[in-house]
Amino acid sequence: MNLGEDCKKALKYCFFLLKYRARSEDEIVSRLKKKGYDEDTIKEAISYLRRQGYINDEKFAETFIADSINKGWGKLKIAFALKKLGVKVDFDRSDFAGNEIYRERLRNLIKIKSVFYGKKSKQIDTCRRRKDIFSKLMSFLLSRGFEYEEINAEIEAMGMDVSECE
Repeated sequence: MNLGEDCKKALKYCFFLLKYRARSEDEIVSRLKKKGYDEDTIKEAISYLRRQGYINDEKFAETFIADSINKGWGKLKIAFALKKLGVKVDFDRSDFAGNEIYRERLRNLIKIKSVFYGKKSKQIDTCRRRKDIFSKLMSFLLSRGFEYEEINAEIEAMGMDVSECE
């Protein structure tokens, strides 16, 4: 296939972008548009990149999800980030339920942060102290994109439940 001069320049720019990290098709398209390439050149460049295996949104999503879990992100934050990157991935919330790495990462965050918040807590009463730690822990994990139900289930499974304090 004979590529035009504009397409060669666009591809050179794409390879420059891909050199640093994998990118979604939508990211590449938007970056090419910002650079001022016309629609035909963009379509030709994307088509070439797809045929040669340089961009693949499914593989990108799999890698992104694995990396995000390692960063300690929950499924809601991962889903939002993928949507923002223009990746149309349909994963059910139950996709993460059986993922042992995901659950282990959540347990580790709970352990680490409960120790951290336990040291910072000024409460003397043990029941109030546990509630204080639970509240801060819940806020932190919710901000990381974990769901309330899954956080609560893991906390209960770890024996850190505060329901008997009421």
